[in-house]
Amino acid sequence: MAGNIAVAISAFVIASIIITNSSMAIYGEFIVLQAFFGIWVVISKPLTWQAIIKFMPDEAIGRLVKKAAILELKVYLLTVTVTIFGLYSYDSSIVSDYGYGILIASVFGFFVNSGPVLGGLRSVGEFHWIALIMFLVSISKIVLACFYFDSVYELFYLSLSIEGIIWAAFFVYVVVFKFEQVEKCIVDSSFKRFSFWGWGQAVVDLPLTQFDRLLVSMLMGLEVAGAYNLMKRISQAVGQVADPLYQLSFPEFSRLVKKNKIVEIKGIVKKVSSLIVLLSGFLVLAFLLLFDYFDKILFSEGLFYYKFETLLFLIIQCFSLSFVWVHSLFISFGYVRESFAIVLVSNIIFVACIYLFGNAWGLWGIVLSVLIQNLLVVFSKFRLMFIDGRLNVEGGK
Repeated sequence: MAGNIAVAISAFVIASIIITNSSMAIYGEFIVLQAFFGIWVVISKPLTWQAIIKFMPDEAIGRLVKKAAILELKVYLLTVTVTIFGLYSYDSSIVSDYGYGILIASVFGFFVNSGPVLGGLRSVGEFHWIALIMFLVSISKIVLACFYFDSVYELFYLSLSIEGIIWAAFFVYVVVFKFEQVEKCIVDSSFKRFSFWGWGQAVVDLPLTQFDRLLVSMLMGLEVAGAYNLMKRISQAVGQVADPLYQLSFPEFSRLVKKNKIVEIKGIVKKVSSLIVLLSGFLVLAFLLLFDYFDKILFSEGLFYYKFETLLFLIIQCFSLSFVWVHSLFISFGYVRESFAIVLVSNIIFVACIYLFGNAWGLWGIVLSVLIQNLLVVFSKFRLMFIDGRLNVEGGK
């Protein structure tokens, strides 16, 4: 939670510095660079941290961490080789013109959001180290933005380099020193399958996490992309109120599902939904009252022309948060493959809606696309649980 707050604060501070000193369009350019790197980090290596936690009860953590490191390194080296060769074959000028950025992304992309680090530390409950990583990365980005802002490219490359060095230091600590050493480590097929399954889910989520910003920048320009990213950041800050409730409800749902206690589950659902609606509703009201003041102070009125789009986006976020229990309960019922299929289909529709509605109605169309995606995911999961009888008092299988 502390790490997420640090990331959120640093994002607003960096946005404020860039917009105040330059413009919303320059901030949009910075966001596009971040989106490209975010996509690269996801697609370039399997998601191993979940596999470490899954197989932890049956195997030593040190061996699992080594497995994760070996698997990620092999896949990453292959991905880098294929990508650079593919870019060079498609257009050699891309490699020569953006060689410095490709080099930095290739070197440090392996370490950022490292599976062995996240999985190893989470498996032993040492979340404070993860929070420290996020805090150090956030502080370094703020310092760079304050004292070294000649261009967004230099700011991005430098901040990425420092972020990579911080993650690399913790990678060495976790993989080499933290856990017991193993002489021989073979990555078994079950570990690979689970890691690549998690990777597939992360790739499916890319339209909502990264690709949407690129699409907005292509359709409506860098200024709108910058405004859209700020809208997302504000809604994510509101979303922080639901994250602890999600983390607490998931193990409780899993326990009650095993005992088929549907009445108790419905009681938790009502409490969680009511609490989230109250908290997020208060934050939306505060936003409405203080918007003009903070927009002027932080963003030089960069969001002034997007006030009502931002307000609608926040209301959609509140709607989505009020159903956050659906996602944890859905997984507790064992609908892992169904969840993957629902998110895949809804995100494909989301991208299509961005293209169609964004061209027609601008940022209003993007907000509408987000609403459609949220409705599809929530009601698809909700309907499936009712059809299966899982949420009936006498139901459950």
